[in-house]
Amino acid sequence: MPGNFTHKVITLEPYIGFGSFYVSLPGLVGTIKRWLLRETSDVQGAFIQNFVAECKPVIRRISGRSAGSQKKLGLGYFPKAARHWKREASSADMEILQNSIEFQELIQFANSLE
Repeated sequence: MPGNFTHKVITLEPYIGFGSFYVSLPGLVGTIKRWLLRETSDVQGAFIQNFVAECKPVIRRISGRSAGSQKKLGLGYFPKAARHWKREASSADMEILQNSIEFQELIQFANSLE
């Protein structure tokens, strides 16, 4: 389930939860943006840096596939999301995102695919 559909769990007994996430090309920019702006126990330390670094070669491989395969995997949405990342961002959010090397590298990478 995409991260923007998150929910809160309230239990009566002690509970150990396990977080997971699903990331696709259409939502990649939004997911990284959310991880940078919202504190989460799932994403800490150098995770975002490593995740972005691992995504780039995969996206490059997808960009070399047939147009049908690219469409099926949502590649066309990735640069579109990069162009519109500033939408709905407060000035405080903008500052965080503009100062994030990983986020800016992701945006530049997406723009290079157009």
